[in-house]
Amino acid sequence: MRLVTPFCLGIVFCFYHPYPLSNKASFSLFTLVLVLLFISLRLKFNRQFHLRWIFGLITIALYFLLGLTYANFRVEQFSKEHYLNHLTSKPIKGYKATLISEPEKKKNGYRAIIEVTHIQDEKGWHSSTGKALTYLTPKASSSPAYGDQILFFKKPSSVPPPSNFDEFNYKSYLFHHYIYDLSLIHI
Repeated sequence: MRLVTPFCLGIVFCFYHPYPLSNKASFSLFTLVLVLLFISLRLKFNRQFHLRWIFGLITIALYFLLGLTYANFRVEQFSKEHYLNHLTSKPIKGYKATLISEPEKKKNGYRAIIEVTHIQDEKGWHSSTGKALTYLTPKASSSPAYGDQILFFKKPSSVPPPSNFDEFNYKSYLFHHYIYDLSLIHI
């Protein structure tokens, strides 16, 4: 339990405060903690009763960083292939996506979750990942279904934060389901 608790705390910390860590930063942090752990073993802090806390603190920091790094690499938004990471570098001309949830009938159309599989820039189509919440406004002759592939050209917009202090934070709710953007698509 002494080692699982800091590991879980690292995961929870990343869940509430996600921040992209590069491979170099993660490697540097682990190297620093491992060097401190090695120094504490060499100086025998764990054998002197009044200095055992130093070894324990370094071990807890190591497992906290392990949990933080593990959770950080699982955050979909930080992946190089995520479509949000392509929006700033090049102008995007189009998106290909697949409906990954059953479309829910709404007043003026359908609501569904899509997985962006490809993006198009000036060089052509590139594979991509990432989810978006989509509002589809179909023509009278078509009805979307689970697994349908769609093509759209409008950039998805970010989910607005709550306008009131005590209001439900829908942006945070979607973020924890790895959904970062909204799009309105006419099919």
